[in-house]
Amino acid sequence: MRDSILAAIFTLMSMSGFAQQSWNMTYHDHWTASHAGAYYNDCWGYVDSAGREYAIFGSNRSTHFLDITNPDSIVHIATFDGVNTNTDWRDFKVVSHYAFGVNDGGTGSLQIFDLQYLPDSVVKIFDHDSLGSTTHSLQTWGNNLYMVDNSGFGPGGPYSYSVRVVDVSDPHAPRTIGGIFDASYNKGHDLYVFEDTIYLSVYFSGQKDGLHAFDMNDPANPKLLGSLTSYPEAGINHSSWGTPDRQTLVMADETHGSGLKTVDVSDPANMISLAVFRSFPGAMPHN
Repeated sequence: MRDSILAAIFTLMSMSGFAQQSWNMTYHDHWTASHAGAYYNDCWGYVDSAGREYAIFGSNRSTHFLDITNPDSIVHIATFDGVNTNTDWRDFKVVSHYAFGVNDGGTGSLQIFDLQYLPDSVVKIFDHDSLGSTTHSLQTWGNNLYMVDNSGFGPGGPYSYSVRVVDVSDPHAPRTIGGIFDASYNKGHDLYVFEDTIYLSVYFSGQKDGLHAFDMNDPANPKLLGSLTSYPEAGINHSSWGTPDRQTLVMADETHGSGLKTVDVSDPANMISLAVFRSFPGAMPHN
């Protein structure tokens, strides 16, 4: 929820002349990156052991760490440039007191930051392309990091994986423990993970677009549980998120005029489209 709130706050920040109070939200403060031509893409939240709140905020050039404990006075803590300093896509997740950052849209790396020294400082402990030079999105469960639409250049040449699973129990030495390397799913875009099951959104991949459930109990040997590729208003499947009871997924097809879908996933081998919701005709769902 916190990342959604932050996204709303920073979106409002960028709208010149926006009213001080609108849409049941109250404007508090703003922050702008110092580099010329800055624009922004993603954010995530972190709360330290003292209860202080932080935004991990992506720009086209960098990852920024902001103390937002007092929303009326945002405090900039640190900025770290990425290998790619001009990208529309960054993504962040946190495990324990470590933040993980990736980028899509050209050469990049996996960056890992130690947050235990906040509010004084942030320390970058890993920055390398050995686990992928471009990754569109991240999800986590336990000590596993799921790197989606992961690509780069390895000993055998260039590669593109739907999902790379990385053990980050030692954030100083992350290691690949498996993934979905089937070329049929080489355009995985995002996923929802719950325990040992992931729901992968796939697009631009021939006959395997849509939603695909995998058993990842053994990340080195993923098992396809089921797929949903035919459903009302099917489009470019962008992302999904599940309810806490694991019975329903809300799914977004990134296609103009296509509504949000609810999907019964109580049996991953027989996923069923339940309903379609839209805010207004022509809208394009995203997350």
